[in-house]
Amino acid sequence: MRLPAIVVSFFCFDAVVYGFHSPGLVSVSSGSSIVLRNAPHSTTTALASSQSVESDAAAATSSSSSSSSDTPTTDTDMKAYSSGYQTVFEELPCSVCKASVGQIPNDLVGTYFRSGPAMFSAGSILPPKMSLIKPKTNPVPDGQDPDRMVMHPFEGDGAVLGVTFPGDGTAVARFRFVRTNSFTNERKKGRKVYTAMESTRQDGGPAGGGQGNDFPLPMYRHHLLPGLNKKRKNTSNTRAVYFAKKLITLWEGGLPYKLDSLALSTEGRSQLGGILKEKDPFGGAAVYDSAKDRMLFYSNAQDAKTSKLTVYEFNSKFRLVPDKGGIV
Repeated sequence: MRLPAIVVSFFCFDAVVYGFHSPGLVSVSSGSSIVLRNAPHSTTTALASSQSVESDAAAATSSSSSSSSDTPTTDTDMKAYSSGYQTVFEELPCSVCKASVGQIPNDLVGTYFRSGPAMFSAGSILPPKMSLIKPKTNPVPDGQDPDRMVMHPFEGDGAVLGVTFPGDGTAVARFRFVRTNSFTNERKKGRKVYTAMESTRQDGGPAGGGQGNDFPLPMYRHHLLPGLNKKRKNTSNTRAVYFAKKLITLWEGGLPYKLDSLALSTEGRSQLGGILKEKDPFGGAAVYDSAKDRMLFYSNAQDAKTSKLTVYEFNSKFRLVPDKGGIV
């Protein structure tokens, strides 16, 4: 018997899937939903980002799809979609869930990680009750205090969703913000502190007649350079990567953050065993080589006139491959 579609919907940036063993397809649609469809006579083992996992139009299915149909509809849940860029005011330490549509196969075993911006009003989660530092202002709904709002959704603080399938027909979910240095600082102060990216969003600036990021030259490139702008914010909100038993979150202009893959607690910034320097940027994307069990990352170091692209290749122990010091 063919199983009905199983749909799990939420909105975030990017994802990594690992350890799945199921007689079906795992289809991932960036920023929409996960659809698990039964496909007889096939077995999929996935360890990949959303770009490398098989994806088709059915992955855009909304959670309102009928469980009586094998093929999900492609109707867009606009209400769910429009709520994608709203601050999440409560974290989820751990919750055992059941599928709202269909059934989770017992042989589906593994964990799905997904990361993205989730806080758009600075300081929207209070420090722990036992903290000695208390913010002067409490969290407010999005839009109530424009001075605390980000000027673009991509500048929101990053959070990670983890969904573990233990193989008993349930799913264990948890959701936590990445405790970056900037997140912690704004959380203590209860206001927006980092404004370095905002010069690229504002009209009427002096550079290029208000077109500082476009014509005739990108005059605001300095906002990504470490050391030049102390108010730039590493949101760590672009991608979650689980590889070699390590979970890290990425952001294009700074160091990755290392998280505990079970509790999603933040362990701190990572220089990947000394490979990266304190002020080195690290790319926001990765590619998995399933044939060699290796992961590729990159960094893009920029200065006023040049840009240096470096590609790193890591083996299954998260060490640079011996060839050329791991630099491709």
